[in-house]
Amino acid sequence: MSDDVFTIDADTVAVKHEGGTYYLCCDGCVKKFRAEPAAFIAKAKEPMTQATTNPADVLPNDGTRKIGEVTKCAVSGEVFTVAEDSPKAEYNGGTYYFCCGGCVDKFKAEPTKFTAAHGSH
Repeated sequence: MSDDVFTIDADTVAVKHEGGTYYLCCDGCVKKFRAEPAAFIAKAKEPMTQATTNPADVLPNDGTRKIGEVTKCAVSGEVFTVAEDSPKAEYNGGTYYFCCGGCVDKFKAEPTKFTAAHGSH
């Protein structure tokens, strides 16, 4: 479960729980939600405390990002800051970072699908 905001679209996973619908970025986050729904729901109801990221500050996830930089998950489109423990995958000489482990798995299954849009490595 990430604190970052992502765009809800046709591929967004929706999970129903106790009469509510919760939108998650990937199957990895669905597993986390199902394991601890109360923790997720409490966190989701907290007001945003961090400033939103200026789109101009979001760098492409092109295999060259470094820890501390803001990028967009190549799979979900979620904007996040690359951290030491961010899930990652090596591909074609680059290191790609992701919002969660579920997105890494999707990337590893079809890396060209997610790197073609960037013209990456």
